[in-house]
Amino acid sequence: RSLSVRMPTPTPTAADQEQDIVAADDGSAGAALSPPEVARLESEIAALRTRVEQAPQEPTHRHALARLLVKQSLDLGANDRLEDARVVAEEALLLTRKLAQTGDQYAADVAFALHNLGIRISALGDREGALEATREAVEIQRKLAAVRPDAFLPDLAGSLNNLGNALSALGDREGALEATRESVEIHRKLAAVRPDAFLPNLATSHNN
Repeated sequence: RSLSVRMPTPTPTAADQEQDIVAADDGSAGAALSPPEVARLESEIAALRTRVEQAPQEPTHRHALARLLVKQSLDLGANDRLEDARVVAEEALLLTRKLAQTGDQYAADVAFALHNLGIRISALGDREGALEATREAVEIQRKLAAVRPDAFLPDLAGSLNNLGNALSALGDREGALEATRESVEIHRKLAAVRPDAFLPNLATSHNN
């Protein structure tokens, strides 16, 4: 089972300047939005697209747009609009890659977008593509977790769990076992400190 996408911590600039239009993630990633929530999300995305067009060199708007596009892809996936979810996820990844060219502070967003894209294309049956995206997400998150383990170990554990699933789907049992074991070890450490937050993910990792 794939672990859901967890919104990364935004850069201070994005949080300060876009807090009026980017809602905080409530932990319900993967759950379908209500019709009013979908309408609000589409309105926010349209507003951000306009801001990006008016100020194409302003990273704050592009960063906020990428985050909302991932949120939209989550909703599309939850409603079984799998191809639409993939298209939106790819747009979000493209935006974050361009942002990452301007500063390392966007690396977490690239990993976040890759993790999400891996889930979207896996749902469409593209096992090789899912493996490629998830493996790159793991590589980025491993580097981030080495510097800030408190912030990025949960993301690394989640991507490792999904990497194990992707490898297993392609018949690489040894690779899948290695990735899953590492995910379990990280989740066990996290659960020892915050059992309410991480015991469910530890159970999911064990079940894989």
